[in-house]
Amino acid sequence: GAMGCGMAVNLVKAGFTVSAFDPSAEARANFESRSGAKAVSTPREACENQDAIVTMLGDGKVVRAALFGGDAPIAAAKEGTLVIDCSSSSPPDTIALGKELAQRGIGLIDSPVSGAQKGADEGTLTLMVGGDAALAHRADKILHAMGKSIFHTGPLGAGHAMKTINNYVAALNLVSALQGLLVGKKYGLDPEQMVDIINASYGRNAATEFVLKQQVTSGKFAANFKMWLMAKDARVMAETARHVGYSAPLPQDLTDWLSDAERMLGRDVDFTNMYKYFDTFWEESATS
Repeated sequence: GAMGCGMAVNLVKAGFTVSAFDPSAEARANFESRSGAKAVSTPREACENQDAIVTMLGDGKVVRAALFGGDAPIAAAKEGTLVIDCSSSSPPDTIALGKELAQRGIGLIDSPVSGAQKGADEGTLTLMVGGDAALAHRADKILHAMGKSIFHTGPLGAGHAMKTINNYVAALNLVSALQGLLVGKKYGLDPEQMVDIINASYGRNAATEFVLKQQVTSGKFAANFKMWLMAKDARVMAETARHVGYSAPLPQDLTDWLSDAERMLGRDVDFTNMYKYFDTFWEESATS
């Protein structure tokens, strides 16, 4: 995929022998043209005789299916292999996967990333690592080939917990900013000026600085992050909160909003189209 390709290319550049696989022939060809290395044609080949296996997929359920589904590609991995899951996965899923892999003598650390495709291509990602300290240390050179800032956050699942919290906060920043724009417009405020005022005040955040004018008030809605991915990230946060017994409603509220927007607008539209979704929340009886 877009993220995984850049990360795999940087591993090749760092001197690692990489057996890259993607179900898409186009993606494999892209890796080959960018890295000069040959991709493999099956997931089993990607697992065979490796010291480490790096996964960058939709979520932990997809990771497990990729390793254990079909002909169980992970069965080809040798004992002592280290799996590094860079996906945005649910911590409970990660902990369960770790137990399954341990039964095969295979280690697991979670190392989700932040930095978008640009960071993946340039090797400047932030990586949040969870898992046994010795395994994290063993993976150090691999992680530094893909990212610039490496944080060991705690035991297995802690990296994925940190990533989902980061995405949750980022999504709520955007959601509150979009709703603020809509209410402000109803009062006759100028959206461009609203953004300028927020960015000169305590409401300033990444969404107001880098998304509102660039993608929303401009009408572009093309930040290059799909709605289904944001909805998935919200769902992971809700699952994570429930796993530790946290019952405040906002994580589930965010999940419900994004899931509704995905159904209404399409899974592959850019997530900034949440603006259009929230523009449906007007009461007909309200004063115009």
